[in-house]
Amino acid sequence: MEIHRGILVQVKLSQGDEKATSSNWTKMIFHPSRDAFTSIDNLTCVFYGTTYMNCTWNIAEDAPPDAEYFLSYRKAYADDVKNCTHYQSNGKRNVACYGHKYEEHLLTEVNICVSELSNKTKLPYCRNIFPATYQKLDPPINIVINKSTDEVKWELPEMDLNDYCHTYQINITNWSDQKHEVREVNSAKYVMSRDRGKRYSVKIRATVNDMCFKSTLWSEWSKPLNIEIEMKNFPLSTIIAVVTLNFIAMVLVPIFICTKFNLWSKVCQPIPDPKENFRGLFEECDGDFKTWINKNPLLATNPEECSPTTLK
Repeated sequence: MEIHRGILVQVKLSQGDEKATSSNWTKMIFHPSRDAFTSIDNLTCVFYGTTYMNCTWNIAEDAPPDAEYFLSYRKAYADDVKNCTHYQSNGKRNVACYGHKYEEHLLTEVNICVSELSNKTKLPYCRNIFPATYQKLDPPINIVINKSTDEVKWELPEMDLNDYCHTYQINITNWSDQKHEVREVNSAKYVMSRDRGKRYSVKIRATVNDMCFKSTLWSEWSKPLNIEIEMKNFPLSTIIAVVTLNFIAMVLVPIFICTKFNLWSKVCQPIPDPKENFRGLFEECDGDFKTWINKNPLLATNPEECSPTTLK
């Protein structure tokens, strides 16, 4: 029993069958001293699928420095006690039963207790729970999208329950517009509405709903499925038409303009050849201008073109 929470006890006396007269209820509330129990708080357990469990607790500030904590559990109304096999410590004392293989049925009520073995006079700190209420599923896997219908599908790693027992949340992120939306669905598929010219990501988590037994915990989010921007596929006729128009605009139009306005002579000017004006400079003198000028003195056709000049 969770004695540390206090207990309400009711007793009455009955005689004969149910129709016989009975006494009134006598009630009594017990409030045990908190000091009578193991010095921990917040005993919390999570059951991962049907495989293992993690239980954690907080050590009270007034706990003895040499206190040692151990966890045990048993099915309600049974005497077969099982002990935790794997602990996690904070360096000094156990603070969690971590990765313990749980072999009981999740719908069977269990009594989980943490005891302080270093002090036998203290009562264990206990909780009565239904493990199914604290079951945490593994995240969904194999997420795929049908790009023609935009239908997203996924699976659960372990399907120990019917599909209608599960509720899912799908998180859709539009990275192009930085928008997020979360939708809740009751089947392992969802048709999303998206702009194919934008980038998205999709991730999903799951829980057990009240169609079977309701869990208070969601699984972790799945790995995101990234949906990239889709390039449009143009028909071959459109591609040919675009290439033809580009050829006309970049080649034929400039040729037509140059021909119509006689621009070829301006655009295509010949490169002057110095050999026409300097005959023999390169053929006979190998480009030596001094040798060439001495060999071919400049003669003026009109004497008036020449004027004496003194060079220093």
